[in-house]
Amino acid sequence: MAGTGDTLGFPDGSDYTITASAGETGGTYVEMELLLPPNAVTPPIHIHPRQTEEYEVLGGKLDVYLGGDWQSLPEGETTSVPPGEPHTFRNSSGLRVRVRNVHRPALGFQDYIEELHSLVQDGKIKNTKDPSSLLHLSLLWEKYEDTIVPAKLGQRAVMGLFARVGKRLRQPK
Repeated sequence: MAGTGDTLGFPDGSDYTITASAGETGGTYVEMELLLPPNAVTPPIHIHPRQTEEYEVLGGKLDVYLGGDWQSLPEGETTSVPPGEPHTFRNSSGLRVRVRNVHRPALGFQDYIEELHSLVQDGKIKNTKDPSSLLHLSLLWEKYEDTIVPAKLGQRAVMGLFARVGKRLRQPK
């Protein structure tokens, strides 16, 4: 498990630096500083069933989808996403953005990010149009369904189908 100060770098140039690990906070929360290049790869609209997620823009401008609309948060602005609320984020500013990101309670979010990082680094997740990538991503999201869930019914159905296929492919013959 990664600890405070560890950085998970992604191929798109995004860096997720853990500033307070789940282990060090006793699971109360996990805090990261995200450094996102323009047009960084970000998650689809999703929900956290039992977590509150907080964003604080430390530099630049972040777009956050919340309440059915996109809002632009400039440096110094914050927003909080209650459990069960569909949301996502993006950097469409053309410049790098730095964001403090907190999930309360931590639950499995740090483990999820670390496993996502490993799958990407190992080349198992390349992009969301690649069927093999979708299998791995679907299995990961299913594993952490108490932490992160696709918000759209169609996405949940497709990911559920891919997860079932992925499980069958893993079974010994």
